[in-house]
Amino acid sequence: MASSNNKFTNFLINHKKEIKHILLCILGSFVLAFGTAVFLTPAKVVAGGISGIGIIINHYLESTIGFNIVDIVVWSFNIILFIISFIFLGKKFTIHTLIATFAFPAFLTLIMRTGMFNFIIEYFDVSDPRNDYYMALLLAGIFGGLFVGIGVALTFLGDGSTGGLDVLCFICYKYLHIKVSITSFLFDGVIIFASAFAIPEHVIPAFVGVLSALISAVVIEVMYVSTNNACIIDIITTHYKEIDDYIIKVLDRTSTIIDVEGSYTKKKYKMVRFVVDKRSLPEVRNQIAKIDQKAFVTVSSANLVLGEGFLPIRVKEKMKSKKK
Repeated sequence: MASSNNKFTNFLINHKKEIKHILLCILGSFVLAFGTAVFLTPAKVVAGGISGIGIIINHYLESTIGFNIVDIVVWSFNIILFIISFIFLGKKFTIHTLIATFAFPAFLTLIMRTGMFNFIIEYFDVSDPRNDYYMALLLAGIFGGLFVGIGVALTFLGDGSTGGLDVLCFICYKYLHIKVSITSFLFDGVIIFASAFAIPEHVIPAFVGVLSALISAVVIEVMYVSTNNACIIDIITTHYKEIDDYIIKVLDRTSTIIDVEGSYTKKKYKMVRFVVDKRSLPEVRNQIAKIDQKAFVTVSSANLVLGEGFLPIRVKEKMKSKKK
């Protein structure tokens, strides 16, 4: 018995980092589902993503079917995109999105079907005549964006991905060489814009959806990007040209290429060094693995990065006025 306890303790110690990441991804998925099911869905606020598509589809089918199907739509799209990811992006990226792909819709179904938060949801249901429509709409957009942003940031901190439309963004990057940030913005923008036309009374909620998406982006910036400034990545590889091409064309950064030699094998290699914000680190790791699985990669935190694309090198002096 004592031996089993020791093995379990050793397992926890040896896999502490991985367990922490898994727990953060699960917690992030729950918070994301909470913001979607409790605030955005009852107020019909479309802030982009698969859940936004679910809200639009549910608007047309709920009266016919007789119940809310937002979570069913999310399940369907996530499973389809998970399979597409496996086919077009490979096993490594797909595993990277595994937890959130299934945890998010599972928590969404749990919250929506059990009624565990109905005492909050009832205040944001815009179809309830007892509620002030515009007040419920605005508050739902604010709090929905807040919780969605927290959920996504926690998932990123757990070195995970929320999956969903991110799969299409990475496919566009792989085959069309369009930056992930651009396609992500375009997809969410199209969904919000479509909601204004798909749902006749949804023009004002569409603006609230934009507000909600902005709040979410700010929260992610504060929780993830600002607390995880920049990192220095060194890659020793024989495929330095492909990696450097990815850094310049996709990340919109530049790099330094250094000649190195293995002390044991005496083989010549190239080391690619560049600086990137930590938000992009999961994407960078996946791409390096696709280009060269035998690459040797080291990542270190940078407390301060000065130069083009980051902070200016020179500090502006404050102008002092003297009165004579």
